[in-house]
Amino acid sequence: MLNHKVKLEVEEYLIESGLDWTILQPTHVMQQMPLDPIISSGVMTLPYSPATVQGFIDLADFAQVVLKVARAPKEHNMARYELLGCIGSYNEVADIIASKIGKSVKIERIPAEQAAARAGTHPYTQEAMRRMYYYYDTRGLTGSPNVLRWLLGRDPSTWDSYLDRSFKK
Repeated sequence: MLNHKVKLEVEEYLIESGLDWTILQPTHVMQQMPLDPIISSGVMTLPYSPATVQGFIDLADFAQVVLKVARAPKEHNMARYELLGCIGSYNEVADIIASKIGKSVKIERIPAEQAAARAGTHPYTQEAMRRMYYYYDTRGLTGSPNVLRWLLGRDPSTWDSYLDRSFKK
């Protein structure tokens, strides 16, 4: 994916710089899923397959890791952490949301071109978004929740726990 290629070049620069570094690589952030429109309409829109398995992280868990690394940078020097808290498909996420709100949530697939247009009009941005959606559609973005569990010293948040917390507000 183009966006990962750009980040890889930054990571390479950091690694070769002689500076102390820690690289945090979060996956899909749960808070990026707009809950209010889903609750009101009962519809979740995606530009890629809702059946493909993805990795998810709660922004609160990510923030705790950022604080932990910032408070003890020497302990995490020269570490690269792939961060995700749970794995599942958006079909499963829709089912969990539906169970919390007491009504069905259907997923509508929108064309990748339409979704990419929301990100901006620059050709590079358009190409990066199309490639990313293709990757998510065919491969997903997964990994192991163990890294986040080890860093947090507890089990990471799940969609169930994140939604419980979100709906209490």
